[in-house]
Amino acid sequence: MYLVSRGKLFWFSRKLPQHAGKTLLLASGARRVGANAYLRFSLETGNRREAEKLARRYAVEVDDALDRLDMLLRNSDKPVTPEDIRYVADVMKSSLLSTDEEMHQRAVSAALAGEEVERVADRETGLFETLPPPGARGDSQLLQQLRALIPFYLYTELGKVPQGPVTADYLPFVVAFREVAQGLQQRASGKTAPTPRPPPKPAESKGPTWDDILDYYWEQHRKVSESTRSLYRLVIGRLAKHAGVDPKQLTRAQVIAWRDSLTPGLAAKTAYTHLTAAGTVYRYALNSEKLGDRPDPFRAVTVPDGKDAESSREKFELAALREIFRDPPRLEDIPDAAGGHAAFWVPILALYTGARKEELTGLLMEDVTVARGQVTLHLRNNRLRRLKTRGSKRDVPVHKDVLALGFIEYLDTLRQAGADRLFPGLVNSESVAEWFIAHVQTRIGKSDIKQDMHSFRHTFKTACRTAEMLTEMHEFLTGHARTSVSDKYGTPAGQRTVRRVLNRVKYPGVALTPPPKATAEYIQQITKSAERRRKAGEARSRGRQRRQQAMLAGKAKAR
Repeated sequence: MYLVSRGKLFWFSRKLPQHAGKTLLLASGARRVGANAYLRFSLETGNRREAEKLARRYAVEVDDALDRLDMLLRNSDKPVTPEDIRYVADVMKSSLLSTDEEMHQRAVSAALAGEEVERVADRETGLFETLPPPGARGDSQLLQQLRALIPFYLYTELGKVPQGPVTADYLPFVVAFREVAQGLQQRASGKTAPTPRPPPKPAESKGPTWDDILDYYWEQHRKVSESTRSLYRLVIGRLAKHAGVDPKQLTRAQVIAWRDSLTPGLAAKTAYTHLTAAGTVYRYALNSEKLGDRPDPFRAVTVPDGKDAESSREKFELAALREIFRDPPRLEDIPDAAGGHAAFWVPILALYTGARKEELTGLLMEDVTVARGQVTLHLRNNRLRRLKTRGSKRDVPVHKDVLALGFIEYLDTLRQAGADRLFPGLVNSESVAEWFIAHVQTRIGKSDIKQDMHSFRHTFKTACRTAEMLTEMHEFLTGHARTSVSDKYGTPAGQRTVRRVLNRVKYPGVALTPPPKATAEYIQQITKSAERRRKAGEARSRGRQRRQQAMLAGKAKAR
């Protein structure tokens, strides 16, 4: 688990692509994620068992730190309103004056008991005289001095995190702090300065929040993939932040304004995907009567040419493929999360089948058949994942060049080890995809062109056309076929034809090196490691669900 060896010592290594260059606050101390998006540090031991134990502990610490960051990011999407600022500024004033009053009472009690009296700093330093003078310049200086207090009180009281620089919107904090300083000065001179009562909280929304409708969608759609969940969380968070209102108050004009804010920075197809994803979650809540009787604000709102726009991903040219597959990495340099041999076989299979990464990484051993020296992948729904569309169900022959690399021997080893998955070291498809992107960048460098595992689908399609394969045949192979085409190529005769034509697909000059041979012992080891990671992830997921349920219950009680 996240373990690599360097020399005689083991190191913790984990890919965190969204946190490159950031510092994570772990329970054991601060750790910086490198510019290459890897969190790496020495475990200072050469004992594998001890290193695995330490790596599991650090993995939990990293997950906890990421959960905290995720919570802050989710809270940062909650808009801070003028009413929030006035309320929290009054809370700060009441809190500071109340604390001073309590400190003074403790000091008087100590004096009455004949004990040593601590100095009450706020009563003796003349805080009021040290503040910048009132006025535009002085208030601006004081706002800058309060930059640490403002987020603290906003998050403590309302669970909101202000974003961006301090603005004039936060002037109520300046007024409140000057009143605190003035009250302390009066108390220090023996005058009365009463502590104001804490103000009532701003009225809670009478409808569900964005988190509420997203959580409801997850409850009803438990088989949604993690990549889809990440996309939906992202777009709902962005919509909520842009609109600045709860779902019940969302208007069509606000949806259009959000759509217009997407198109300058995103490709038309990506903007269309974001708009569709947000509309899917919103309409489900609306149609389930969670948002009352109101019109659909997403109705007829679309992105021009977004649905039919070409994918932003680009295929791999032959020169890039030669570099990517040149001198494959050592097995010990591949992180456990990438699934060991999955890091070798998934890209190769994607190159020669055009299959989606989820389709390949979700294959069970029962989905792979070997007969007369030939291998067929039966892409169908199973307990690990569901296919994208009905047309995605198909039987795909394995290319002869892949068989020449020892794929059948790999299958034999899996069966000897008792594995039930084609890639038993993987917990999810994103782990191997993240590793692959980093691997590609080390070989061909970073580029403005979007290239990832999905790019193999475009590469394969081009190779099929070069091999003069019929369009309907390569559409069948990539899961774009109509039912009638699937029926045709699903027959034994059709499969023989597909296999014969598929073997004409070539990548000139691309030399593939056989992956390192697997052993039954190694397969059993990575299977156990993946199972531990899977259970740890499920435990974290249950913990998040319990926290969300408690939060929702608290909101319901408050209403």
